[in-house]
Amino acid sequence: MKKPSPILPYVLKRVLPASLAALVGIWICMRLIALDTVQREVHERVRVEAGKGAGTVAARLNTLMDSLRNLAANDLVINSLIDTTARENYLPPFFRSLRIPGPREVRITLTDYRGRVLTSNRLDATGLEGTKCLKTVMAGRECFSISNKGLRAVVPVRYSGLPEGAVCATYGQKQVSQMVTVSEPNAVFAVFDREGACLSASAGAPWKSRPSAAAPHAEQWIEAFVKIPGFVDLTLVCAESREQAFAALNRLDGFFLVAAAFNLLALFLAVFMSARMVAWPLAGFIRKMDRIRDVVQLDEKVVESGPEEFRRLARSFNGLTGNLARVTRGLNERIKELDCLYGISLLVESTDSLQEIFEGTLDLIPSAFRFPEMTCARIVLDGDVLVSNPNWGNQCEACNYPCISETLMVDGEPAGEIRVCYTEDRPECDEGLFLPEEKRLIKKIAQRLTGVVERLRAEERLRKTEESQAMEAGRAQMSALVLHHVGNAVTPLQVYVEELRDGAGRQSLNYLESAYGDLLSHKEGLGGYVNRDARGKQVFAYMKSVIRSLKKQDEQRETLIREMAQSVFRISEILKLQQTYAEERNDAKTREAMNQLLNDVSDRPDTEKER
Repeated sequence: MKKPSPILPYVLKRVLPASLAALVGIWICMRLIALDTVQREVHERVRVEAGKGAGTVAARLNTLMDSLRNLAANDLVINSLIDTTARENYLPPFFRSLRIPGPREVRITLTDYRGRVLTSNRLDATGLEGTKCLKTVMAGRECFSISNKGLRAVVPVRYSGLPEGAVCATYGQKQVSQMVTVSEPNAVFAVFDREGACLSASAGAPWKSRPSAAAPHAEQWIEAFVKIPGFVDLTLVCAESREQAFAALNRLDGFFLVAAAFNLLALFLAVFMSARMVAWPLAGFIRKMDRIRDVVQLDEKVVESGPEEFRRLARSFNGLTGNLARVTRGLNERIKELDCLYGISLLVESTDSLQEIFEGTLDLIPSAFRFPEMTCARIVLDGDVLVSNPNWGNQCEACNYPCISETLMVDGEPAGEIRVCYTEDRPECDEGLFLPEEKRLIKKIAQRLTGVVERLRAEERLRKTEESQAMEAGRAQMSALVLHHVGNAVTPLQVYVEELRDGAGRQSLNYLESAYGDLLSHKEGLGGYVNRDARGKQVFAYMKSVIRSLKKQDEQRETLIREMAQSVFRISEILKLQQTYAEERNDAKTREAMNQLLNDVSDRPDTEKER
């Protein structure tokens, strides 16, 4: 985690960047507004200067054309077209003495309708033969052409309203540049012809041809383009250097930067002094709080001093520490009470002995009270007394010391009590000598112990009931088992009895009675009957068969009697075994005897179990 910085750097880090950002924002807004304003003014100024320059050039050219028109309207010039005497005697001196506005190096020539030179102020004059300009002039229109090579202006000379000749003024390249040059101290000018060639440019002008927006110098100059009035083939460009135009704005930027620096310095000093004024008493306040924290003396107070805000802060802090101290004391008491209850719960879980639980509870109770060194406790249950420590004396018995007690209600009836006393007198607080929480703690302990006693006694009763029920169930189970085995032994006896009852002896007896009847009915002639009669001859053989059958039945009867004797023996053995286990009357031994009986019976061979 990043370590927090002190208040002075903290404030400076947040105030100065914000202030700088605000100043920069103000400067940007002011500069944009000023730049827009200056741009508008400069563009308007350049446009006006361009208009003035165009007017100046137009005035010069118009003056030239007016001079040529006036010359063409001169009577001497008009008469010279048809008067050869005037043409030869008066016209040459007149032309040599002509002065028209503009550069002096001008060639003025008078031609006839074929363009031939009639007279001129220069010896190197040339005519207009075969030129387009001659056709234009002879059609009654003026002809004006200008380029970076020169200027030619031709005006028709009319005689009786018809063009009969022309006055022509011709300038060279240098004179053209002089004629269209415009000079202003804060701007540069240039004049371009139809083809874009530069006719004239001020000193420092960057153009050699008509400028465009893509030209390299376009970002360095503010330009205005104007057509020369009356001379649409000519374009005047007026420009002003951006550096010169915005020099005042740049000076304003410098002034603003200096002012911003002074403002930041003043703001820094103001923030520094304010932070120092706040940090000095705050540092003392923090040192005091650190000392309270280190020594954990929540009852110690911070001195209220300084401005009202710091006094209120100190009062709030003192109130906070006071409340915290009270809450801490209360929490400590609650922790001791919880430890006591938790210890009792551990005792209850670890043992089922009431004696151990009560003794452990008496050892835990003093530590849960405000003054454990002079606290003693006693538990009484069914007349048995347990004392927590030897401090419990006659004064405690006589209740001369302050005590609190709670009755142990077991199964809804008083069975004892728990009593806590102080062995010395203590000053009472607002809540009394014993806190309400301590009284509630004793009540909870009493409820807890009551529940333990009731549970243990209920478990004891339940255990006895379960043992009794188990004994009865064991006896019933043993009786059922004995009866089962006795039944298994008696069943063969019933079978044997039935066999004896339904055996073959009755049939043999019937056979003997039948043979006796036959002999008795022939006793008078018994010898003849036995020797001669077919039925009589079979009597002795039949009697012999009956005798063998009787012997066999006698053997079977002996076998059945022997098996019946064995079954009766087994029954007597089972009854003897049951009598032996029944003589053990102790509960635990009876349970073991029943289990042993079941094991003995189950260990016998399956053949005996079936029997």
